Amino acid sequence: MRILLVGAGGVGTAFARIAARRQFADLIVSDYDLARAERAAAASDRYQAVRVDARDTDAVAGLLAEHGCDVLMNATDPRFVMPLYRAALLAGVGAKIYASAEESARQAIQPEDHLAPRPAEKKIYDRYYEVYRNLYGATRPLIHQLAGLASEAPAGG
Repeated sequence: MRILLVGAGGVGTAFARIAARRQFADLIVSDYDLARAERAAAASDRYQAVRVDARDTDAVAGLLAEHGCDVLMNATDPRFVMPLYRAALLAGVGAKIYASAEESARQAIQPEDHLAPRPAEKKIYDRYYEVYRNLYGATRPLIHQLAGLASEAPAGG
C-alpha cells in the first residue's frame, strides 16, 4: 500500500514513525515546508519527501496519481479537510475509479439518516442557543483576529 501523508508536523511525524515500524506501507510524506517533510520521511528508507500546499486540490490529486497512492492520510489542520477531500475524489476520477467528478460525489456522499430536532429537548436547545449568541457576541473580535492569523499561516501541517 502506498500512502500520501499530507502534513509533517507533530501528528504526521508521529504517524510516519509508527508506520515505519511496520512493513504494510510506503509513505510519500508531504508538507508545505519541504525540510519538515524530509525530517519526517527520515523515519524510513521506504519514504519519500515532497512539498505540497494542502490548499491546492489539483497539486494533491496530482501527487496521488504520480506516486500511485492508494490512500490519502490527512495530518493537517482541520481547515484543509475539504481541499484534501476534493483531491481524493478528483484522483479517483483520474484513476478511473469514478467516471466523473459528479459520480465520485454521488458515491462519496450518501446520507442515510434524517436527523430532526426532538421536541422534548427544545427548551435545552433554546438555552444552549442563547448562551452561544452571548458567547459569540462577546468573543467576535477575537474570533476575527484568529481568522486573520489563520489566513496568514503556512499551509500543510
